[in-house]
Amino acid sequence: MSSLVGIIGEGQGATLGSMTAEPYIAVTLDATVNEVFTASASVTENPVEDGSNVCDHVREEPDELQIEGIISNTPIMPLASLYNVPTRAEDAYSALLGLMSARVAITVSTAKGDYEDMVMTSLSRTRNAAAGDAVQVTMKLRKIRKVASTEVGAPKRPATVQKKRKPLGKQPTAPAKNQSFLSALSGG
Repeated sequence: MSSLVGIIGEGQGATLGSMTAEPYIAVTLDATVNEVFTASASVTENPVEDGSNVCDHVREEPDELQIEGIISNTPIMPLASLYNVPTRAEDAYSALLGLMSARVAITVSTAKGDYEDMVMTSLSRTRNAAAGDAVQVTMKLRKIRKVASTEVGAPKRPATVQKKRKPLGKQPTAPAKNQSFLSALSGG
């Protein structure tokens, strides 16, 4: 099970992370530009018989979440660019790539709510002059459906009732004919 503890205030970015990844990975976005939550269902393409339960012909799809966010280099490390040291934004982007490649369930905390058991299905990065050294990311996540299996013993087989056979005694046997099928057809 994934779990993440984070305090997110209104107007702040999203925090996402996984306790199951080794080592623990957590990333906080400085700002969430766009957050889209999608709940959907699939409806059968086949005709539905009148009077049948309609819910039998509708299947819920896993929830999806898309987040567009920005990770800045605040606080700025003045000598980082001189010595080619990775910046805070680059480190955060690397951590996001690590979350995606770890293929583990993560928890996303935003100002609008917490989303547990999500898997990152897409991560894109945008660079432009307006963003400067900040990293703009777009992430798509999808909820994992979890089920629990239970082991149940197989029912015992009922005892079969066998009929007693009546002895038929000695039966005469007919001697085998040494004749092929074709020769029997031709009368030979």
